[in-house]
Amino acid sequence: MRVLLFVILWGLPCIIFGQSVNFEDDFSDQDISDWTGSIGDFIFTEENGNILLQQNATGAGVSYLSTPSINSVGFWEFFIRFDGFSPSSGNKAEIYLMSDDQDLTSSLNGYKLRGGENGSSDVFRLLRIDNGSEADEVLTGITNISSGGGYRVKITRDASGNWTLEVAEGYTGVLSVEDTGTDNIYTTTSYFGFKNTYSSTRSDLFYYDFKIDIPPVEVTSVSLVSDTEVDVIFSRDIDSSSAQTSDFTLNPGAVNPQSVNLQSSDTARITFPSNIPSGANSLTISDIKDSANETTLADTTFPFFVYDVYQPGDVIINEFMKDPPPGTAEYVELRNTSSRYLNLRNWQLGDNNSLSTISFSNFTLHPDSFVVVSSDTSTLNTFYGKAVYLQASLPAFNNGGDQIRLFNESGSLIDSLQYNADWGGEDVALERRNSVVPSFYQENWGDSPSPGFGTPGFSNQIQPDITPPYISTLEVVDSQTLLLTLSERADTSTVLDQSNYSISQNPEAGATPPPIPAINSVQQIAPDSLRILLDTDLQEYDGNWTLTLNNLTDIFGNSADIVTDFNYYVIFSAEPNQVVINEFMYDPGDGFSEFVELYNHSDSSFSLQYWTFNDNTGSDEFISPESFVLPAGKFVVLAPDSTLTTSFPGIPLIDMSSRFSSLEQ
Repeated sequence: MRVLLFVILWGLPCIIFGQSVNFEDDFSDQDISDWTGSIGDFIFTEENGNILLQQNATGAGVSYLSTPSINSVGFWEFFIRFDGFSPSSGNKAEIYLMSDDQDLTSSLNGYKLRGGENGSSDVFRLLRIDNGSEADEVLTGITNISSGGGYRVKITRDASGNWTLEVAEGYTGVLSVEDTGTDNIYTTTSYFGFKNTYSSTRSDLFYYDFKIDIPPVEVTSVSLVSDTEVDVIFSRDIDSSSAQTSDFTLNPGAVNPQSVNLQSSDTARITFPSNIPSGANSLTISDIKDSANETTLADTTFPFFVYDVYQPGDVIINEFMKDPPPGTAEYVELRNTSSRYLNLRNWQLGDNNSLSTISFSNFTLHPDSFVVVSSDTSTLNTFYGKAVYLQASLPAFNNGGDQIRLFNESGSLIDSLQYNADWGGEDVALERRNSVVPSFYQENWGDSPSPGFGTPGFSNQIQPDITPPYISTLEVVDSQTLLLTLSERADTSTVLDQSNYSISQNPEAGATPPPIPAINSVQQIAPDSLRILLDTDLQEYDGNWTLTLNNLTDIFGNSADIVTDFNYYVIFSAEPNQVVINEFMYDPGDGFSEFVELYNHSDSSFSLQYWTFNDNTGSDEFISPESFVLPAGKFVVLAPDSTLTTSFPGIPLIDMSSRFSSLEQ
């Protein structure tokens, strides 16, 4: 397995000349006798070689500590932790940066930082205090502290009353400016301190440190050595006895290594009991001391991943430009449809004549992402802007028709298609509609609607197919065979399911319907054509047959229930006088046309296909070049156009157009 590593290096503390610290106490002497207030409610605790002040009260209440401090220009920097609980108005911390009274429960004047309020948008807020009441909000943080945890906070004030709030998560987090503001009501101070309000279950969960000591030990890199091993390199020599298996945790799974061995004074090899899982991982490192036992590494998490094994369908051809307009270039866009990290090293792309390696080195295709492969990525970058491009010597794709083929490093076919001129793509890219529907279906592609002629490196703009299919034509081939033509390519599994089909009847009043045939089999004779075979014969009767097709589904998953009527007739050869001219119009008025009405007064049905019609001056003309059945006892109107249907909607009419011989007046 190959690994691509993301390394996080802690930044050095920000030093701003001209600032001075207003108050510090790292509690290293574990003595707070110079503080005033609820001294008995606090104890000292050591974490990673650092002494923190921990509240240790009994029951619910309010505890505070204050100490003389007269500095008001400069900065205050401290650490506060709400250990395993969510702050609220009933469990909150208030750090009084400036106070004119040592009793922090009195009607004092000054400024405080509050951490704790009801609701899910809890942030640090700097407030001005007038006579013990919160008078104005000077600064509002943005770091959400509603879930508790530890935070490093820095607040700066200059002589003009300009305030700045910086916050970082964790003791050694990197500070980020969250708000600035101005309030210069109070310019002097006598005391610094803090006050905790707490319930009985939170009385020992507040931690403080009023001097931040950044550990100088850092991790410079993490690299994969084998399927089970990683090397961690530190910025300084480390104490080998401090590097225990419990100090390293691999996620996902919260797995501790089975051994930690120093390869050199600054490098530890971490061996896990089983293979490191492919995909996204992170290594959390804590409690590592330097060789002098003077500083300790802060909790540090390094994300990294191991390439996943490709699974069928993970990568698809998502878009291609074969006929670029001026200013653009040919390209093939690949899309990773999966949640896996894939390596495209030694993958090949090309047409039916040649293939080109798209990357000779590791190239990561991230989950649900795109890469645009082209022989001219510079032109694409100029025209389309920033995207993930991959330069490769691709063959030129023929405008009229060609193949596009993609293979992995093992020579396995990943995706392919063969297009022709009917697909479109003239001066525009072809975009794929659906990532699951195979790429070799023409229906799955269409011209990009983007004004930039394509969307390389971004989501396709072509609209998905959401139109369900329907029956275009139904032909009764014989008494046991129906032929259906569909509006589009159908999903094979649904159209071949006989349970989706049924035959029923719609008899006229008084008619006696014959037995109903059952579906014997369904055959898909073309992508959009079906042959339905019945187990018994259809019979002619006074009424219609009805075909119901449930769950008719296209290749995009669009489905519909179709109900269509059809007739079945037993066709006979007509004898003289069985079909007669029943009515005609030779001198039509406005809104009418000439016509000849035929009437079948026999008890048989006839097909008028290839019957002819003429007057005594013209030549014989076919009444209907296609099958047209004139049932027993029914009429049909022959006319030169369809004008009559306006006045007589629904009449059976054959529009003979130029074949109709005009009737002389």
